Amino acid sequence: MTYLPMRYGKQNLIMNYHSVGEGDTDLYGNISIEQFRDHLKFFSNFSVVDLPKILAESEEKQISLTFDDGFHNFYKNVLPLLREFDMPATVFISPSYIGDRNYQQLISRHGTSNPPEKIMMDHKQIRELIDSDLVTIGNHTMDHVDLSTVEDRGVLHEQIVASKEEIEEEFNTTIERFSYPYGQKNRAALDIVSESHKYAVGEYRKLVDHRDSRYDLPRIAGDQSARDIRWLTSDLSHRIRRGYRSLEIPELS
Repeated sequence: MTYLPMRYGKQNLIMNYHSVGEGDTDLYGNISIEQFRDHLKFFSNFSVVDLPKILAESEEKQISLTFDDGFHNFYKNVLPLLREFDMPATVFISPSYIGDRNYQQLISRHGTSNPPEKIMMDHKQIRELIDSDLVTIGNHTMDHVDLSTVEDRGVLHEQIVASKEEIEEEFNTTIERFSYPYGQKNRAALDIVSESHKYAVGEYRKLVDHRDSRYDLPRIAGDQSARDIRWLTSDLSHRIRRGYRSLEIPELS
């Protein structure tokens, strides 16, 4: 199927994926390999860029791919397709769960009762991603906690800053990107993230515009059909959603 980038304008977007190709499990946000390939075919009509470039002005629509959690199926199913299409991506990981560490807490936090045999990428696989030209690793808190429920600044520091430092130490790399688990945070969490990282992504189901903070960038969920993705990619859908959001904007606590 051929897609034409007509009437899509220049409004950039960030995609948010979780799991690809784990059809026999209940991992959150799972889509099939074929569905993901269909998305990439559509995105190839635009410019797929690394996350920091999404904030730059461009003569064409730019798209950035992000993946939360660091599931093993990213290495098994997604990485080969990224190489095939030559598209960069950011993967956000929680160091407590690398290689299925802390297994019982892992399956509880991710709400799975039917997990695959191997849930998370291991150290060797993440090391390979870091050494590649296409993938950048980011921070997804120490153990995937809902930051909007945490008031203690010491706990927030452990989840955000200590997690960043642990990944950096384990892999001898620099971590500058952050993803809020469940897309949730409070004002204190946002402040700590902005002090310790250069970029952070949330949710909101909208395209990126100049008013968005680099510490709370919006993303569009990837667990949708290619038809829905084509609509959500359009500037018209963005203007409609922005109109609804302007009716009521909740304040961070």
